[in-house]
Amino acid sequence: MKFKRINTGKRKITLFIMVLVLVPAFLIGGGKTEQGKAQIDQRPTDTLIVAIQATPPGIDLDLTSGPQTWIVGAQVWETGLNFEQIPYPFEPLEFADPTKVPGFSFPDLDISKVKPGLIESFEMSSDNKVVTYNLRKGVYSYYGNELTSEDVLWTVERAIAIAGNGLFFYNFVGVADRNMWEAVDRYTVKITSPNPIPMAGVFNTHLFYKFIDSVEAKKHTSKDDPWATKWIAFNDASFGPYHITIWEPGSRIELEANKNYWQGEPQIKRIVFRVVPESGDRLALLKNGVIDIAEGLSPDELLSLKGVPNVLPVSWRGVIMNYLVMNNDHPPFNNVKVRQAINCAIPREEIVRDIYGGLANPFQGPTPSIFPSAGFVERHEYDFNLDKAKRLLTEAGFGKGLKLELAYSAADSINEQIAIYLQSIFKEINIDLSLRKMPVTALQDYVWSGTATFAFWADAGFFPDSGFVSSACYLSPSGNFQNYGNPEYIKLVNEGKSITDISERVEFYSKVQDIIYHDSPIAWIVEPVNMLGVSKRVQGLATGLFPVYLIREMSLTN
Repeated sequence: MKFKRINTGKRKITLFIMVLVLVPAFLIGGGKTEQGKAQIDQRPTDTLIVAIQATPPGIDLDLTSGPQTWIVGAQVWETGLNFEQIPYPFEPLEFADPTKVPGFSFPDLDISKVKPGLIESFEMSSDNKVVTYNLRKGVYSYYGNELTSEDVLWTVERAIAIAGNGLFFYNFVGVADRNMWEAVDRYTVKITSPNPIPMAGVFNTHLFYKFIDSVEAKKHTSKDDPWATKWIAFNDASFGPYHITIWEPGSRIELEANKNYWQGEPQIKRIVFRVVPESGDRLALLKNGVIDIAEGLSPDELLSLKGVPNVLPVSWRGVIMNYLVMNNDHPPFNNVKVRQAINCAIPREEIVRDIYGGLANPFQGPTPSIFPSAGFVERHEYDFNLDKAKRLLTEAGFGKGLKLELAYSAADSINEQIAIYLQSIFKEINIDLSLRKMPVTALQDYVWSGTATFAFWADAGFFPDSGFVSSACYLSPSGNFQNYGNPEYIKLVNEGKSITDISERVEFYSKVQDIIYHDSPIAWIVEPVNMLGVSKRVQGLATGLFPVYLIREMSLTN
C-alpha cells in the first residue's frame, strides 16, 4: 500500500504547540556556526547517539516491556535463532524511503527460513513432541562466561518462578513444565513433551525467548531476590553484542561493545541513548547533527526532515497496533456493548489522514495486517458509525450518557492529538471525555498494573504465527492489560497450540479471532508505520520484527 499525505478533511485539527528547544545557541534554527559545524564533523564514527523519549523501566524481559525496553533490550539480548534479513519487501513511502539508507534490511517473515544464532541447529521429532537445541560453542558474555546448557535451564527455571512474560511464552509454546527440559551435555538441551510443540524450535527467534548468563546473574542474587531481578533490570546478563556501562534514569543509558561477542566485535563500539522528552528537541538535535537517530517523531516532524541536509526521514511497515485499553473488569467497560460502541466511535480513516498524514493503516482486525500468513482477515463491523455507537450505548443502558477519563503519555504528541480529537467526537454520542496527561513511566506503571480503566497503549504480536498473535495481545501478562478473560476464547487458543500444519493453524485461529473481534476487549485505532529520523552517517540499518533496529549490523561514516 502506498500512503499519500492529505492536508484537508472534514474534521481537520490544527494544534498550536510551542516548544522550547534547550540546546546550545549554535544548534538552533536553520544554520550552525563554523565552530558548531566543526564539532559535529569531528564526531567519532564508532559512537552512535540516539535520542529517546524516556528511560525504560528496565530491560528484564521477564518483567517489563514497551518501546524503550525493546529498543535498548534489542542491543543487549541475543536470540537463539534469527530471521533472515532481506531487502525491503513493501512499496516505500516516497518522502520516507528506508531503502535510501545504504544497506537497509527487513526481517523475512517466513518462519521456515530462520537461521542460526546462539542455537547452531535444532532437531524436531517426526511427531513434534521432542525438540533438541544444539547450542553454539564458544559463545561468551561480556563477563567471559561461556553459554552452556546450564544457562538455558536456569533461564527457564527463573521464568517459571517469576511467572511473568517468559512463563507466558513458555506456556504458549507448550514447554512451561521444567521437567520437560534436560541437559543432554554441556551444549545440548532436549525438551520432551506429551503433546506436539510445533513452535518450540522457530520460536527461538523471539526477543523474549532469550538466554541469561546464569554464572554472572547468580552473583547478584540474595535471599530476598533469588532471581537477581533488581540487578538484571538495569544490567546485562546476556550473550549479546553490547554491555551496559551507565544507567542514569531520566538522563542517559550507555553501552559498549562486547569484545567477546560471537559474531565479532561490532563496528559501533559505543551507544548513547540520550533521554530527550520533547519530540521537538529531538528533532532539533537531529537536524543540527548532534545525534544520529531521533526516536518518537510525529508524522509532521518526520515530514519536516524532507530536504534537510545530512538527514533522512525513514519509515517501514511494522506490527504495532495503537489502541485504547478498556478495563473489562471495570464498569462501564465490563459491558461488551459499551466496548463495541467505543470501537464504532473511532474515525480511523480520518485519524490516519489528518493526524498521521498517511503514515498508518486504519486498524481493521484483531491482528496486524502485516501477518496475512498468521490469519489476518480484514473486518469492518466496527467502522466509524456514530448512529450505531449511540444505539449500542442505549442497549447497554447508557443512552443518557457517560463520563470517562482517558490517560495518555505526556511524551506522545500523536496520542495527545488523537485524544483531543476523540474528546470532540465522543460528545456526539453523549460521552463526556476528560483527558489525563501522564509522564511516560507513570502511564507505564498505570497500564502494567492492570488497574488502568481507559488509556492509550501500543502493542502487537511479535511473531508471524496465528496462534501466537491470537494469544499474545489478549491473554499474556505483557499484553492483557485490559483483563480480558472469555473462557471460550482461552479454551480455543490453548487447543490450537498443538496444531502442526500451518494452513490448519491459520484456519483454526481465524475462527478464534472472530470471538475476540466480537468481544472488543480493546478499542483498535491504527497500525502506524515505524518512523525514525536518521543521520546520513548511518549505514546498514537492519530492522527487527519488533519496532527496533540492530545496531550490531550498523556503521557510521562522515
